[in-house]
Amino acid sequence: MKFLIPFRDPDKYPITQLFGEKFLYRGEIVTHKGVDWAVPKFTTLLAPFSGEIYRVEKERTTGYGKTVYIRCKDEKLGNVDALLAHCEEIIVGVGSNVKMGDNIAHSGNSGFWIGKTGYHLHFGLRINGIYVNPLPYFKKDFTENQCSLFPEMDDPAKLKAFLGDYVVKDGDTLWAIAKLFYDTGAHYVEIFNANQDILKNPNKIYPGQILRIPVLVNKGL
Repeated sequence: MKFLIPFRDPDKYPITQLFGEKFLYRGEIVTHKGVDWAVPKFTTLLAPFSGEIYRVEKERTTGYGKTVYIRCKDEKLGNVDALLAHCEEIIVGVGSNVKMGDNIAHSGNSGFWIGKTGYHLHFGLRINGIYVNPLPYFKKDFTENQCSLFPEMDDPAKLKAFLGDYVVKDGDTLWAIAKLFYDTGAHYVEIFNANQDILKNPNKIYPGQILRIPVLVNKGL
């Protein structure tokens, strides 16, 4: 099955959040279930594969915001569905049959987003009901030239700098905060290094301080 990156000129727009990254949402640490690209407002969004539009959220202001959902059944993969979220406008309706590459929406920043991502596309992919990392599926059917357009995961310039901010609570330690975001406290030094303008000692943090939580380029998680 072929998958299309759901916008034109993918070399122009960096990835701002990867599948599996952790971030704050409504006071809880959650795991990112898709990939975000920093595309400008009203960028035309394309159907990533041929299928049926089975759900459209045109008025939602929380979570994924304005979102369009598409599904199909593949002989090898099984049930495949995808969502394109944080749209400004959706131009297809429920029950529409679309072909890969058809215009289905325009990007925006509706719903929830944090940090410096601003206008962007959140793309989620599920195979047989389970969210998966979309990137390997895009890469699978690329030609050599198309692969050169795909951001390398070890290029810091292609990744956003921070997952967001964290407000220190009574009893917090950098080790414990690092464990929340990175599954291991050993990366506390990353948070300390990113906040040396307000932290002078990694063992001394205080309630009310606002810490920037950096992306780990080579996470190893």
